[in-house]
Amino acid sequence: MLKPLQRFFLVQPRSQTSGNISAPPDKAAAAICVQGLGKVFNSKKEAFPALSDINFSVPQGQLQMLVGPSGAGKTTLLLIIAGLLSPSSGQVWLMGSNLYTLSRLEREQFRLRNLGIMFQEANLMNALTVAENLAVALALKGIHGPANQDQVKDLLQKVGLTDWGNYLPHKLSGGQQQRAALARAVAGQPKILIADEPTGALDSVNGMKIMALIEELIQSVGCSVLMSTHDPRIVSYADRLIHIEDGCIKGGIDQEVKKGGIHSLDPPQQDPQSS
Repeated sequence: MLKPLQRFFLVQPRSQTSGNISAPPDKAAAAICVQGLGKVFNSKKEAFPALSDINFSVPQGQLQMLVGPSGAGKTTLLLIIAGLLSPSSGQVWLMGSNLYTLSRLEREQFRLRNLGIMFQEANLMNALTVAENLAVALALKGIHGPANQDQVKDLLQKVGLTDWGNYLPHKLSGGQQQRAALARAVAGQPKILIADEPTGALDSVNGMKIMALIEELIQSVGCSVLMSTHDPRIVSYADRLIHIEDGCIKGGIDQEVKKGGIHSLDPPQQDPQSS
């Protein structure tokens, strides 16, 4: 019997396309809309195509997951969508705004107003307490004074770190640090959350806690989420899975997978009456 992680990448998606998941013509209707996206990294000796002709969309209020092997291009794609890495070709629309037609300053301001970003490593500021990390994140979004303090308390409560706000990050466990990183990412209630392997370094218990918190965020403020994962334990949280390999979209699963979890990725059984 194959291990769960092996099964995760060997199965064929039920809904197969020619390599693209078409974005809607009305870009304003989607939280994220990617069209014809490509990225080439150039070295002195050769050019390396990391992404090629990527097309998909994330409707508002959905959680979609990028799945695929290491080196497939998932992190590169997330960095481009987050406005942290310019594409070589194509367009990224976020909340109806064409991200790479904005100036660098406008793009940074847009990211501060609308995006939360979370990566596999917590990357908290080690010289600041957990509460101070959150306060800085809120201040960057223009939230100051009593409102800042109130929201810090609320964020700590939501992620179960009320008693840890005055601790430096290195005093926290890995799971606690990642919960603090999630609190920082969602400070100011972003419209879009970009998360790269948010449960990758966590055990199953802490991984499920992170996903439960992300799902609560979606339900409470209508946040849209795009995340990458290698973790078969969390795919049941996704509204759609997008399989990326060798920098290309190989297929997607459009039906809900929440009920079936990892088993919803199994190839469909053939109907005996149709054979």
